[in-house]
Amino acid sequence: EGLGVHTYKDWKPVRKRDIEKYFSVLTFNGLSSKPRMRNHWYGPHELQNTHLQDIMTFQRFQQIHRAFHLSNNQEQPKLGEPGHDYLYKVRPALNSFRSQLHKYWVPGESLALDETTRRIGAHCRAVIKANCRRYKTEGDGIQFESIADRGYLLAFEWRHCPQTFKLPEDTDPAKKKLSPTDLRVVKLLNDVTRTYHKGESKNHHVYVDNLYSNVRLFRYARSIGFSMTGTIRSNRGYPKYIMQTKLGQNASARAKVEKKGRVR
Repeated sequence: EGLGVHTYKDWKPVRKRDIEKYFSVLTFNGLSSKPRMRNHWYGPHELQNTHLQDIMTFQRFQQIHRAFHLSNNQEQPKLGEPGHDYLYKVRPALNSFRSQLHKYWVPGESLALDETTRRIGAHCRAVIKANCRRYKTEGDGIQFESIADRGYLLAFEWRHCPQTFKLPEDTDPAKKKLSPTDLRVVKLLNDVTRTYHKGESKNHHVYVDNLYSNVRLFRYARSIGFSMTGTIRSNRGYPKYIMQTKLGQNASARAKVEKKGRVR
């Protein structure tokens, strides 16, 4: 907002304390946002926030906000080049956040997997935005695949991450026929095993919606120690008796994936 040459006119070196104050302002704005960032300092009195005014001036906030970077833009791969990432500028923060999750939670047996949407404004490039306003209460935003336990986020990844997950070379060919969505799910399952259990399977049970429910994924998840339960779609390769079953109120039909990969 109004960032120009004057932003650097009275520039002062940034210290650790300045960065802490800067993030304090951002955090507070996330909890109590205003129509414009400057409203915390200027404008209608009822919108101003004296606590933020005591932390730092709006001019100092502008200076740091304009110059703050997490990545070196000169090293960013260009569009079309290998390794190009639309989230390149915030990727270090995402990786750091992800690496800290396991320190504060011990996951239980039952987990939930679903897509989550981080709401963003019009300033973000449309190519990374998901058009969710028709079916998501939070509106358009960046979508992530996430695994959670009782509201705590265990693992996540952007749905269009360029770092494509690949199955091990010795994987059964029959299990390699997974869609990109399936591969993202497998990556998250492996992240949970590696991060929280040091590579040892703990027989978690993951609940999903019909976007992720399919026989191929369920079979592979079973082979690496995860059970899965979810609603289904008629075109996902389930046994006919499952699709033809007429259910009463509050009833459900179940298909069990055995250790050998059979569905019954």
